[in-house]
Amino acid sequence: MSAISIQDEKINKAINIAVFIITYKCTIRDAAEKFGISKTTAHRMISKVLPSISSKLYYQVREVIDNNKEIYKINNNKNVNNG
Repeated sequence: MSAISIQDEKINKAINIAVFIITYKCTIRDAAEKFGISKTTAHRMISKVLPSISSKLYYQVREVIDNNKEIYKINNNKNVNNG
């Protein structure tokens, strides 16, 4: 495999992960599981590769991720207060 095709593969994977997260409003962990990669790799694709490809797509993913974090915080606070 040439360096160009590896780069293309990385770009395609970053875009596919982003579209998956946006479409299903899922977490990075869910996307990593779906694509058979580690959570760290998925996060790296979103935070390092995606912004250089499409800032619009990156900000859409960030919106979903930030929303998921807020939901997690709310649920975690409910569990702490009720437990």
